[in-house]
Amino acid sequence: MRAAIIGTGAVAGHHARAIAETEGIELAAVTSRTREKAEQMAEKYGARCYADVPSLLEDRSIDLVIICTFPDSHCEYAVAAARKGKNVLVEKPLDLSLDRAERTIEECRKAGVTLAVVSQKRFCDGSRYLHDVVESGKLGKILQADAYVKWYREPAY
Repeated sequence: MRAAIIGTGAVAGHHARAIAETEGIELAAVTSRTREKAEQMAEKYGARCYADVPSLLEDRSIDLVIICTFPDSHCEYAVAAARKGKNVLVEKPLDLSLDRAERTIEECRKAGVTLAVVSQKRFCDGSRYLHDVVESGKLGKILQADAYVKWYREPAY
């Protein structure tokens, strides 16, 4: 399988390393708003660097597109990739609005491609424990919940 990464922020490096360590898949292409970062990643992993998303999506050898951009562009890139017949892996969230998320799902279905969303924390011990406690009814009927996660995100995020 030949994969491409759109966006070269911090999470893209995790995807590139995972691909490099996995038999049967190669990082074939990279693009980003920041050309220099895309060139660096492409060189490090032996991939081709594309100037923009449309040119990357024209590469017929790409089987999978991994979208690692800001969430406000997820729908746009996922739909464009699906329409080119490429499977799509999107970093969470699928999109910022329910309408755009549903559009992404529908377009991928229509194109007959696989769509997946990364949510790497859903199977960690804390998440599983909380799920089990809620499902067991030990907390009674949940009427409202709040959460605070101590992860810093820049204002642009």
